Amino acid sequence: MPKLRITRFLQHPAECAVASASSVAHYYNKKIDYEQTRIIAEDMISSEVTDGLYDGEIGLLFNLLGFKSVEIVSADLDCFDYTWNKLSHKKLIEELKHMGRLNADCRENCKSMAKFLNFDGYKNKLIIDYSFARYIKEYLVMRIPVIISFDWTMFLRMPKLNDKGVEDAMKGISEAHAVVARGFDDKGVYIVDSHNEYYKYKRRRYRTGRYRIEWDDLMVIMGSSGTIIAPQNYDKRLLKYELVS
Repeated sequence: MPKLRITRFLQHPAECAVASASSVAHYYNKKIDYEQTRIIAEDMISSEVTDGLYDGEIGLLFNLLGFKSVEIVSADLDCFDYTWNKLSHKKLIEELKHMGRLNADCRENCKSMAKFLNFDGYKNKLIIDYSFARYIKEYLVMRIPVIISFDWTMFLRMPKLNDKGVEDAMKGISEAHAVVARGFDDKGVYIVDSHNEYYKYKRRRYRTGRYRIEWDDLMVIMGSSGTIIAPQNYDKRLLKYELVS
């Protein structure tokens, strides 16, 4: 299928979600850019956007940017459960809040997801599934650019870092990264990536921020922690912020 024309905005450190959201929103409304999206995120989502955003917060950001409905596809069974797909919208929110109270590791993730699903006047949805390739294809065929997140440490074969940013094989953790999927073919998915600082030397093939990830590789690096975030039904009248001209 033809690749969508997505503008690339270069991100500040750890702000891949905000930059990716701005690229998607800009596709629908050319007045929206990265700095304006960042202001909205800081003022209305989190004052610490440099710490990254949870999936539910990214969904809320899309609502504030003017999207009437947002779907999030996740296979995060550390916090969610497949049986929740059968629950009513109200019951699902209750289960998320309950999980957040019981599991400290999921508290903020579940809290943000419950708030996202409970955002009054919007048709937001959480789908618990791992069929990422199918969903990516379905959204892009409908010409809906989507945010996908994956294990960036695995993708770039980088060493794990601890909470001080030091290489640490024992206590280091993998880092997630959010990018925009703008098209696909039989071989893989075409990506718009806002990052730039690390794309040098042996990683220079990613420096333009436009590349393709093969399907098999993408499914591996998304694994059980990856997500798809698909904003839909854009209406600029729903934009919850006065844009700076």
